[in-house]
Amino acid sequence: RDDAAWAGELFARLASRPSGFQARALWGLARSQAKQGDVAQAASALEKLLADHGGDPLAPEAALARGQLLEQLKNDAAALASYQKLIDGYQASPQLPQAMLAAARVEQRLKRPQDTAAMYERLDKAYPQLPEHDAVLYEWAWALREAGAADRANEVFERLRSQNPHGRFWSDAVYRLAERAFVAKDYPRAEQLTAELIGGEPAGQVLPHALYLQAQIAAAQNHWLQVPAPLERLIAEFPDNPIVPLAHYLVAEAAYREGKYERAAE
Repeated sequence: RDDAAWAGELFARLASRPSGFQARALWGLARSQAKQGDVAQAASALEKLLADHGGDPLAPEAALARGQLLEQLKNDAAALASYQKLIDGYQASPQLPQAMLAAARVEQRLKRPQDTAAMYERLDKAYPQLPEHDAVLYEWAWALREAGAADRANEVFERLRSQNPHGRFWSDAVYRLAERAFVAKDYPRAEQLTAELIGGEPAGQVLPHALYLQAQIAAAQNHWLQVPAPLERLIAEFPDNPIVPLAHYLVAEAAYREGKYERAAE
């Protein structure tokens, strides 16, 4: 029957007696406690498993599970230590890439961008076929930006652009590259990337920002006749977007620069 409390009691009895089943009993106890919502006790049972039976085949999975439980308890420092135990001590474990990804994300929450970036780089090199590889690249690029390595971040965003043209992070990666090119006043590159992005019909909130950036690039080059079209599309298709007032202002500025003063006044 599905009775986690009764199962937990039986596992606790077995774990307290010398036998060859103590590691499995502690594993079962932790699962029973977690199922009952007692996350702290479950983490303690896994801690004992790791301390007393570190050589058991269950140990790597226990370290990963303990880290996940500690994250639930909002104890990121202890969770990171549990993941690191797996990373350092069980390098042949199938749970290793999961632990590395979890560790990188905890490092990110702890606002350690250099350590975060280093872990993502290790993960990228060791597991390029990981199902979450596109997320690894995307989160790595942001960690590099936060660490002040903008050029290196752009290299990783470029990999997302070229290697994952249909991926979930493609649109944002291309937008960040276009934005960076615009800031660097590399207008031909910015124009090319923005056109590529808009042509790809990006999902979510990327498209209105791409349209606004396209207008900004034209304005920066004094190509005022090219400014209104993307902005008018933005205003028509995304009337509730927070950047719509900025779009109206730039439309007015374009009209003013072309001597269309009545239109600008409107």
